Amino acid sequence: MGIGNSASPVHGAERIDSLLVDNFLGKIFAFAFAFVFVLLALSASLYAAVQGAEWFAAIFGGGTIASVVWAFVKTNSNNGRGSE
Repeated sequence: MGIGNSASPVHGAERIDSLLVDNFLGKIFAFAFAFVFVLLALSASLYAAVQGAEWFAAIFGGGTIASVVWAFVKTNSNNGRGSE
């Protein structure tokens, strides 16, 4: 028996499929968590604005939007480029 053998070995295409599914599910869960975070943060900002804390609402809401834009740019900054 070689290194890395197990009771039910995963070979070639099966391993790649498994890794792709894991990667896809990870991205879906990350997207869902980010969406919930943004929804809650902007809801809190709206609540603060309705209660009369306009400055807090503006800073909190603007910071939320800025962080989402930064994260999007950061994760997609290498798309369209070759390996550098």
